[in-house]
Amino acid sequence: METEIKYFENLFTSFTIEQIGKEFDLIKIDMDTLVLNIELKSEDVGVEAI
Repeated sequence: METEIKYFENLFTSFTIEQIGKEFDLIKIDMDTLVLNIELKSEDVGVEAI
């Protein structure tokens, strides 16, 4: 499996927006297309919570 570096550009860990007091576990910000927020959980939260 070959992965291009571009998929990991603009990826931040433990990113905090101080104005709203929100922390994101993993967030990818791409000015052209999307904002992707990935929340990491240490236990099973069930399908309903996803």
